[in-house]
Amino acid sequence: MPIALSRRDLLGCAETGSGKTAAFTIPMIQHCLAQHPIRRNDGPLALILAPRRELAQQIEKEVTCNNFRTIS
Repeated sequence: MPIALSRRDLLGCAETGSGKTAAFTIPMIQHCLAQHPIRRNDGPLALILAPRRELAQQIEKEVTCNNFRTIS
């Protein structure tokens, strides 16, 4: 976590259930919260690439909450 939070590149490999999603999304969420409030038609603040659709959906489910979907 210290490497990811210090804005350095990080390559991690770990078993299922070890917290990988949290490890790469916490810095992303921290970045999003530091931005000015988003307005309609603003572009994305972050992008997560996953090798499979199922994994992308799982990550979205874990990360998404109503606070990040609010558009003023």
